[in-house]
Amino acid sequence: MHEIFINRNGEVDVYDGTSDKSVAHLKIDHFNGTVYVYSVDTQGKHLVFNNANGDILLDVDFSKLPGAQLQDGLFPDKVAYIGLISSPYASMTIQTPLVSELPDGMYHPIQKTLRQLADARGLTFSASSLNYSQLSNPSYYQSLTGMANQYVIAGDLDPQVVFAKLTPKDWEDILSNWDKVSNEIDHGNIPSDYSYDWHQADDVVYFAQQNQMSIRAQHLIWGPDLPDIFYKGVFSTPELEKLLEFMVKVRVLKYKGVIQEWDGADEACARSLYPGGKDGFWYTHFPIDIVDKVFIWTHEADPAAKLVFMEDLNFGSREWPTYTRLSQCYLGQLKKFKNNKIPVDYAGLEMNSWIFDPPSEKIMIDFMNQVKGLGYQFASAEANAVLSPDKYPAWPGRPKTISKVDDPLTAQSQIYHDLLETYLTVGSRAFGISGVDDGNEWYAWAGDPEAHSMIFDANFTPKPAYFALQDLLTNFPAYSLP
Repeated sequence: MHEIFINRNGEVDVYDGTSDKSVAHLKIDHFNGTVYVYSVDTQGKHLVFNNANGDILLDVDFSKLPGAQLQDGLFPDKVAYIGLISSPYASMTIQTPLVSELPDGMYHPIQKTLRQLADARGLTFSASSLNYSQLSNPSYYQSLTGMANQYVIAGDLDPQVVFAKLTPKDWEDILSNWDKVSNEIDHGNIPSDYSYDWHQADDVVYFAQQNQMSIRAQHLIWGPDLPDIFYKGVFSTPELEKLLEFMVKVRVLKYKGVIQEWDGADEACARSLYPGGKDGFWYTHFPIDIVDKVFIWTHEADPAAKLVFMEDLNFGSREWPTYTRLSQCYLGQLKKFKNNKIPVDYAGLEMNSWIFDPPSEKIMIDFMNQVKGLGYQFASAEANAVLSPDKYPAWPGRPKTISKVDDPLTAQSQIYHDLLETYLTVGSRAFGISGVDDGNEWYAWAGDPEAHSMIFDANFTPKPAYFALQDLLTNFPAYSLP
């Protein structure tokens, strides 16, 4: 019998059946406890050992292995047995043994992951999590690292997290000593008189680095993400501007040279046009021009970082006045940035979609070409496609342009296909999705359990949308990416 044994250290012993001794001892590089073994042929002549990202850790042609009699492969009869071995007197529990598809005895090419396909194209493909705790779920971890080569930090760098330990006295001290504080941060130093909480951000940064993912971070100015003291009306408008500069520069300085892209402003048009409550906090106190200063402060803190102007845009109903106002505001801001030499590198479009108001590829392409005409390329999107049947959760007034959808998952798949195809058609080198699975998406957290807008379901099973993206990345002409 031909056998290979993989131990917990990633060492592989090979037995060819000619004796009870191993005929070869191999080592899986960078082994972290999990490995995926693929047979390139039906007889086990050539095995490839991958990690969860699809990276090759060990590639062995056993038919040519020196000293081994395995010319016909490890399983020449095209039958393989898989098992586990535990120590004597130890207990071993096997949970949920699963064969997702009964083998048909035929050779099937290995489907590349979205990340592998994106890497091959030189395409940035991003995804985000709401916070660092989601990464502790192995299924979530594997799904995320298999789809994205860029990680987007969402909530883990929000002011309400990083500055949660600052007391009212600390905030007053920052203002009372503003000349000293501002001079310190302008010289590239984070003031050491205050207690910051970096552990969540450090965890997700480490995760991204360990998985060779670039990093984009959100929310340098947003609204509903501030420490509670900001909503109590204790600071004047000039004081708020100083504290905003402090919060922007401290976060950027902390990860200078580590985070490659920052959203200087998220949803500024939406929140300035429709202010109110915590969401519109900054634009209740300032005109939208405050974002100019945020971009300037960010560039001062890390001149090498790329800066993104991200907006809550979709391309469904043309009859909805909200769309017209948002798109006109967004284009106007981009023009102003160029005219005033504000350091903005990328345009960011969230692409929040709904199967009852699907986007038009033509309208998207026309709009994105206008953006390109202003001299901007695109950051990765934050795409999603909501299934909620009664109303769109984020904007309850959004009209339906389709009254009935017979197959929601097929409609969702078409939206994802059209979004990615649009990005590829206009020559974008970046695309992205706002989350990973339906159970951990933003809409579920915000209270809409029917949204189901992601490409994995709540059990981390790929939905039709996943395969639509996979097919498009496989077959879309590579020359379309400049």
